[in-house]
Amino acid sequence: MEFSEQILNKLHERQKGNCGHCGLNFELNPNLEGRHYYLIPKHFGGKQEEDNCVILCSECLDKIEADSKYKDPTLFLLDEFGPANLSGDIIKEYNESLRGITDEIEKCLVEVEIATYLKDARNKLLEVRSKVDAMFLLYDKHREELNRKIQSGFDVINSRLTKSKKQFELKSEENIKIIRPEVENTIKYSKGTTNFKDARQKLIFIQSEVRNTTLRKHDKDVFFKDIHNAFDALRIRQDEEREQYEMECSENFFRLKAIIEYAVDFAAKAEIFKSGRQKLIEAQHQIKGQVLKKDKRDELYGMIRAAFDALNKRQDSERAEFDKISGENYEKINVIVNDAIEFAKCTDIFKDAREALIKAQKEIKDIPLKRVRRNELYGRIREVFNEINQRQNQEREVYEGECSENYHKLVEKINTAAEGAENAPDFRVIRDNLIALQDEVKILRLKREHRNDLFKKIRQAFTIFDERRNEYRDVMKVEKRDKLMSIIDNLNLKIDRINESIARDREMLESERPAIQPDNAAADDKDSQSASQILIIEKRIRDKEKSIGEVSKRITDINSELDKLK
Repeated sequence: MEFSEQILNKLHERQKGNCGHCGLNFELNPNLEGRHYYLIPKHFGGKQEEDNCVILCSECLDKIEADSKYKDPTLFLLDEFGPANLSGDIIKEYNESLRGITDEIEKCLVEVEIATYLKDARNKLLEVRSKVDAMFLLYDKHREELNRKIQSGFDVINSRLTKSKKQFELKSEENIKIIRPEVENTIKYSKGTTNFKDARQKLIFIQSEVRNTTLRKHDKDVFFKDIHNAFDALRIRQDEEREQYEMECSENFFRLKAIIEYAVDFAAKAEIFKSGRQKLIEAQHQIKGQVLKKDKRDELYGMIRAAFDALNKRQDSERAEFDKISGENYEKINVIVNDAIEFAKCTDIFKDAREALIKAQKEIKDIPLKRVRRNELYGRIREVFNEINQRQNQEREVYEGECSENYHKLVEKINTAAEGAENAPDFRVIRDNLIALQDEVKILRLKREHRNDLFKKIRQAFTIFDERRNEYRDVMKVEKRDKLMSIIDNLNLKIDRINESIARDREMLESERPAIQPDNAAADDKDSQSASQILIIEKRIRDKEKSIGEVSKRITDINSELDKLK
């Protein structure tokens, strides 16, 4: 192959017009013909470069081509091409290539010793051996040395493979004892369970475990065959249950559709949106957990979503109307709340203030309002309630002080009155004092427990008073009864004396009547005197009998009085 013009110019300059082998000058020897020659032939990888090219005379070229030593590119000697003035870069390149391939082989040998995957290490050795084979310019001794190192790497791999195989066999035996029960249990589970998804996942998992576990190929194949058969059995069972599934899906769909249609109709007519929404949610919950195909489930959920959308649309429409009414109501109720707050702040009667605020609260409660506005109004009322409570707490402190003072004063008065009830002689004064204290307890500021305690003390004082008064009255009754009995006795004696006197008068009357003589004139004066005396005696008897009647009536009245004393 002809050299390029650029290479030729460089060669002529380097060789100074001489033959690169014999040194004859082409200009001085016109019969010499310059021929082109590659130190490393093209088919051995030689390149058209200045250090690989020389110009030879035809005689030298014929001689070189005829000499067998020049036919092996690894045997040529640069000294024989001295006139070519070669720079020696080709030797430098050779040495660099030798060092490079040697380093690469050493690196491979290190990797062979530590590699986890020997297949990768073997491939690297094969790759570097291919590189050595492709280096046609290597000396035989270098090639032999490199191939020897490469072979030592293969020997290490083979040794490690043998050792690994023994370990593999031992590990396989250990693993088969572990993996076989797991495979058998998983297959047994897949045959008995109705959860096909879980069974399939377990079979896939154990299949992956077998695949990733160190086992002999034959054992793996047996396990894979058993697992594959379990998959087939599972698929057959699943096909059978799928038919039942289809029927159950159909039945559930038509049953749930009727329920949802009722819920949709209810929601469409419901005046209370919450109840309509709750009915839809209940229908929605009935779908959950039911066996349904996806498209049928989506259809049912779609019906519910459409009903929700219609319900929301109605609610939005009513909400707009509600917002309008709420705004109007707010303007009205705000005036009522302001008046109640103003009144509560101005009055000193906390009960009236609370009643005004509570009334305003009821007004708020009974009209449609937005929650935020309702809360705002309630919040304002709560603030005033808090202010009232604070004012009341302040006044309560004053009130409690006054109550305590009143209580202690009244206790002292009641104790004094109680002592008087035990000792004082004038019951009327004692009673009036206790009644006055009772009225004072009613009027003065007191805590309920203090007031009750004071009333209790007053009742105790009244009890003492009543006991003393009753004792006194009992004594007086006894004295009065004795006195009245004495009077009766005296009156009975008086009646007896009067009766005795009447008896004497009657005797006198009887003695006077025979003295009167009929038709005797001489006795007229005497008879007249006797008749007068008889009239006097009869009158006296009548007066005495009248006196007896009066005394008897007096005795009857006293006996009635005695009966009352009993």
